[in-house]
Amino acid sequence: MNRSIYGHEAQIKQLNVLLKKRSVPHALLFVGPRGIGKRTVAQSFAMQLLSNGDEMSRVVEAGEHPDLHTVRRDREKKDISVENIRNLCTALQLKPYYGKAAVAIIEECERLSPAASNALLTTLEEPTPGRYLILTVENPQKLLPTIRSRCQALHFSGLSRTDLQQILSATLPSTIDIEQALTLCDASLAGLQLEELADDKPKTLEKHLNKVIPEYHHIAERIQEYFDSCQANEGLSSYAARLASGFAAEKDSLPLIWRAIIRAARGKLLECSEDRERRHWANVLSSAIEAQRISQERTLNPQIQLSSVLLDAQELSA
Repeated sequence: MNRSIYGHEAQIKQLNVLLKKRSVPHALLFVGPRGIGKRTVAQSFAMQLLSNGDEMSRVVEAGEHPDLHTVRRDREKKDISVENIRNLCTALQLKPYYGKAAVAIIEECERLSPAASNALLTTLEEPTPGRYLILTVENPQKLLPTIRSRCQALHFSGLSRTDLQQILSATLPSTIDIEQALTLCDASLAGLQLEELADDKPKTLEKHLNKVIPEYHHIAERIQEYFDSCQANEGLSSYAARLASGFAAEKDSLPLIWRAIIRAARGKLLECSEDRERRHWANVLSSAIEAQRISQERTLNPQIQLSSVLLDAQELSA
C-alpha cells in the first residue's frame, strides 16, 4: 500500500491477504477514532482495487479516477443526505470506465440520515459483482444493525507517538513546533481540527495551526489551574461558574476546551497515589468524555455541561 500510511500494520496485512486470495468482500467497515488515517487506508486500498499496477494508480491517488466515488458530509450539514447515497448507488450500477471494478468510500457513516441508511442498505443487500464499498465509522453502534451485518469490519486503533511525530514532520510547515502540535494529538490528529480547513495549502495550514495551538495552550493552563485549586478548596463554586460561563461563550473553541479538560483530568488521574483520589479523577475523566461525546451529537447548553464537569472535580475537597 501507499508508503504515506503510518501505523495500522496489522490492518494493512489483512487487506493485502484479502487481495492476494481474491476474497475482498463487497463491503468493508473501517472502525476507529477520528483522525487516525482510516480515510488514507481506504484510499490506498481503493487504489489497489482499481489500478491493477498500471499508470492509473496516480489517477486514483489524486482522487480523479472516474470509478472511485467518495461520499462525505458537507461541513455545513449535520447528516449525509439520502440524495448523496442515491446518486452513489446509481453510479455503482453503471459499467466502470476502466477495468471491471468500481469503489465507493463513504466517510463518517454514523452521519447517514435514516433515509440515507435505508437507501444504502438496498445496495448492500443486492451487491453488483466488482463493486466495492468501504465505510468509515467511529461508533458502529450508531449504524443500522442490518448495515453492520452486511459488512466485514476492520478495527483500527490510535496512532503511536512515533507515528504522530512522523506524520507531523512530513506534513507541517517548518514554522510550526512539532512538540507543541503533539500536545493536541492524543493518539490521533483530530485535536488539530484539520477538517475545518477550506483547503490543504501550506499557508492555510500554517495560519490555522498558529491560531489553534496557542489557543489550546491558553485554555489548558486555565483548566490546569482550576484542577490544581480543587485540592486547595479556594472558593471553587464561583470560580467554576465563571470559568464555565467564559468557556461556553467561546463556541468555536469548545472542541479544544473539552480536549483540555479530558487531558488535564487524565493527568490528574495518573498523578494519584491514593485510592480515593484515583476514584475521584477517574469519575471526572469519565464525565468529561461522556459530556464531550454528547456535545458532538446534540445541541445542548454548553455552560450547563461544562459547569457539571467542573463542579464534579470539586467533590474531592468536599
